[in-house]
Amino acid sequence: MTLTQYLQTNRLSLNDLAKQCGTSASTILRVKDGTVAPSKRVARALWDATGGQVSPNDLYGLHH
Repeated sequence: MTLTQYLQTNRLSLNDLAKQCGTSASTILRVKDGTVAPSKRVARALWDATGGQVSPNDLYGLHH
């Protein structure tokens, strides 16, 4: 699942997810838009905050 899909499905704002991840909304936006690759810490925080629904492979666009 993409980060955009997760946010829409769960009706979360960038701020909501950013707080859960311990980062800024601007960081989440840049990761969501693909402007920057997430750091290991942010990728792990997104994995945890989404209950594994958004995996590192989703963030980097790596799929079978």
